[in-house]
Amino acid sequence: MKKLFFFALTGVAAILAGCTKTETVEIPDSRAIDFSGAYIGNAVETRAQDNPENITDASITEFIVYSGYNGTMTDVFNAESVTGTSGGEWTYTNTEYWVDGETYDFAAYAPAAVLSVATVAADNANKALSFTDFTSNASSQNDLLYAHKTVPTVNPSTQGEVTFNFDHALSKIHFTFTNAIDGKLTIEGFKFYGMNSQGDYTYNTSAMEWGNIDTPIEGTAPFTATVSEIAAVGGTATAGDFLVIPQNVTASAMTVTFTATFTNNSGDEVLTDKPVTATLPEGTWAPGQCYNYNLNITMNVIDPDGSLKPIVFSDPVVTAWPDKDNDTDQNIDL
Repeated sequence: MKKLFFFALTGVAAILAGCTKTETVEIPDSRAIDFSGAYIGNAVETRAQDNPENITDASITEFIVYSGYNGTMTDVFNAESVTGTSGGEWTYTNTEYWVDGETYDFAAYAPAAVLSVATVAADNANKALSFTDFTSNASSQNDLLYAHKTVPTVNPSTQGEVTFNFDHALSKIHFTFTNAIDGKLTIEGFKFYGMNSQGDYTYNTSAMEWGNIDTPIEGTAPFTATVSEIAAVGGTATAGDFLVIPQNVTASAMTVTFTATFTNNSGDEVLTDKPVTATLPEGTWAPGQCYNYNLNITMNVIDPDGSLKPIVFSDPVVTAWPDKDNDTDQNIDL
């Protein structure tokens, strides 16, 4: 899903030529490159580390900007922090001015916490940024929003707004449990593991792409979640959301485990702390997409000897997040 920032660029750097002496020229601040009127067209959902709240057009407070001309991405802005509030003023420390006749390349990312999980560098050759060794695992759940833009400068005094179209670079996974029994369902000890947790997000040919994806998440350090008790038939509960590196899902590589307890309407436990292990089907997780895996728990899971039948996953339902009302669902036969 794309996010929009509007940058009012209203200034120009004065250039003096043919002078016989050096002069100091005062450039009015009103003609500086001005970051104002920041706007996000849709809510940006994130599970950034130390900030579990969703970033929205009302709550975003910072993004990081690179910009340059003459073949570089850093001679105007070099990891400049721009801060502010939606609908308010956006400011940065090192004021910069437009240069007449130059073509500017801009790139930006958010949140700033990305620096704790990746190496960020200017990619001058492709007029972009590179994010190497980006890590997304249970202890590092930083979102990654990215955009770049080329702006030809014709007349700095009338230069219009620069629009950044931010995209989610990661995929998002969650699970939905549905209680199909006439009683209470309790899910405990939910774990999810097996996906690769590290990769490089770089410019390739015509777009930003993921590569060098490796470092599987082991069962000793899984994603975990607390699943709410489902008290009545037809009720649901969820596990997630988990931010993951976009990647190909190979058959049986992704594992889900939990224990299930069934209690009937008389208060008797029909099944107690039964372990369940399942694997996801093969497929592909794409950037900016949310994958919802549905687990429909019915009495058919109970064999005569009281054990659970294995869970079988089908293809998931997919949607561009954060519109959960239109999630692509994947039903699971039990």
